[in-house]
Parts: sequence; C-alpha cells; structure tokens
Amino acid sequence: MWHQVLGWIGAILFAICAVPQVIKTYKTKEADDLSWLFLLFWIGGEILTFIYIIIDDISLNITHYPLYINYVFNILLVMYLLYAKAKYRKKERKNDILLWTEVRSFLYGSMPRIEVNIMIEDFTQTKLEGYK
Repeated sequence: MWHQVLGWIGAILFAICAVPQVIKTYKTKEADDLSWLFLLFWIGGEILTFIYIIIDDISLNITHYPLYINYVFNILLVMYLLYAKAKYRKKERKNDILLWTEVRSFLYGSMPRIEVNIMIEDFTQTKLEGYK
C-alpha cells in the first residue's frame, strides 16, 4: 500500500511541475524563451511513454492510475505550451527573414535579398523593400 502512496505523490509532483510555466506563459502571453525542440521532444516523450505504459499494463492486466493521470495532465500542459508558442509568436524579425532568404538562395540559386524594416512602435506595419 505504501508504494501506491509514493506513486501518487510522484505522479502529482510530475504532473504539476509544468504548471508554473503554463501560468507564466498565460499571464505574459509570451513563449519565445521556450525552445520548439524542447517542447516537441517533451510531448513526444510523454506520448510514447504513455502508450508504452498502457500497452504494458494491458499485457500484464494491471492499472497504474497515478501514471495515467500524470501523463494525460502533462500532455495537456505541453499541448497548451505548443499552442502558446505558435500563437504568441512575435512578428518575424529581420534576421529571421534574411536567414530564410539566404537559405532559399542556397537551395534554389541566386535570389534578390529582401530587407525588412519592422517598426518598433507598431508591429502591425511591415515594410518590404527588395534590392539586389
């Protein structure tokens, strides 16, 4: 019985460890500091491990409810962080567009460079000027 108590405590701690980040992201509406790779690896690990646990439990005819709750809750939290990372993204920065232009030039041959001036006061207005 005591091992089940340990399992529940561990599952609860693991399940809530992402809550502070979710709260911060929700309040600030900013997720730029979160790495896409980190989030994708995290959700991939959660999903694959959850599937493994379910398959193993079915084959052994047992249930691990603390683990189920932990993984479902974590998957939901990471899904929100992925959504926030995409939704609260700042307008594309000049360097991002210049880098993309350089990559396209490398892959497809010579293309004109694009300079993007982003107005600090108003991110909704982006002015594109092409030059060679």
